[in-house]
Amino acid sequence: MPPGILLLRTTPDPTLVLIRILVGWVFAWEGLAKLLVPGRGSGAFEGWGFPLPDLMGPLVGAFEVGCGLLVLAGVGVRVSVLPLLAIIFVAIVRIRIPALFSDGLFAAVSGMHLDLAMLVGGLILLWRGAGPMSVDYRMSND
Repeated sequence: MPPGILLLRTTPDPTLVLIRILVGWVFAWEGLAKLLVPGRGSGAFEGWGFPLPDLMGPLVGAFEVGCGLLVLAGVGVRVSVLPLLAIIFVAIVRIRIPALFSDGLFAAVSGMHLDLAMLVGGLILLWRGAGPMSVDYRMSND
């Protein structure tokens, strides 16, 4: 078995399909918003104090769309989810945790719940793979 096939290995657990759809859809949708909705891409990154917001906003949006669609399709999920985990980790550390101190617990948690769900969902996909009904599953079981 070629070494790359090990990255595609997955379990036939059908709940992974639901997690994959949720994680892929949310990231693809949020990435599309960063690319198309004024104030959600470069403007938001500038407001959050990120360097090079005119580059970072569209770049992060493009990664979210591309990797989110790969996760949705179940293509290279363990690799595709890595940039998404990095994005969500930076968002939590750079935006959500400071909001705890500036906006208070309830305001910060109301913005953080989706980020935490995406972090956990991404970690599950990294650990367990794409699940059945995915390109990864077909390729690793042929």
